[in-house]
Amino acid sequence: MKFAPKFSVSTSGKTSKSQGASLTAKLSEPSEPRGSQANITRVKVDLPKQLPSRLTTLQKACTNAQFVLNPANCPKESKIGFAKVTTPLLPVPLEGPAIFVSHGGEAFPSLTMVLQGYGVTVDLVGTTFISKAGITSTTFKTVPDVPFNTFTLTLPQGKFSALAANGNLCTSKLVMPTELLAQNGAALHQSTAVSVSGCAKQKALTRKQKLARALKACHRKHNGARRQACERAARKAHRAKASRKSHEARR
Repeated sequence: MKFAPKFSVSTSGKTSKSQGASLTAKLSEPSEPRGSQANITRVKVDLPKQLPSRLTTLQKACTNAQFVLNPANCPKESKIGFAKVTTPLLPVPLEGPAIFVSHGGEAFPSLTMVLQGYGVTVDLVGTTFISKAGITSTTFKTVPDVPFNTFTLTLPQGKFSALAANGNLCTSKLVMPTELLAQNGAALHQSTAVSVSGCAKQKALTRKQKLARALKACHRKHNGARRQACERAARKAHRAKASRKSHEARR
């Protein structure tokens, strides 16, 4: 069997200390006849360092006792998102809240999604780990051995968002190391680029700014005579561009 799921992740560049950051992850199977693709058994992702877990939200996790009794009664602060999965086996999607749930023997709360629909309930549990460097990893060690079309997890911004933001996401390169394992043993490892929306369009650089950037590159890459030659070439190139634009404007 083939194993070629598609995984995409996006966030908003508009973040704040009070509202944190958002994240939307989507996993989808190719549109092929049922049985041609191996089902997924395990998923592991490492969040970018620019998107750390929000500790104040982790501290609001639902206790396992509360969750077992009734997930609906978990504190609203622990419900940090929403998940939805479509499968060819059911006429309606399975959907429900994503909840932080604390277990006595675990250092960090798990990310548990309560997926319901058509009389079916599935708890999808992701183990959370935060490294000393502040990198959050989530591992879904056991995924039901059933086909699906799409799976979407949305973690919105808010007072108790799951994620915070380190720095300006619009000017950062966000990458999420991803590991997908199939029921047949096939594995897919990739560095998933996180797209960022809501960023202001950058203004085009002026000739002076372009020249300054080119000279800085010359200074960084070369020494002595080579640096001088690089700087002369940069000044000549940007003067030439300016001259051409001026000539075209007069015409």
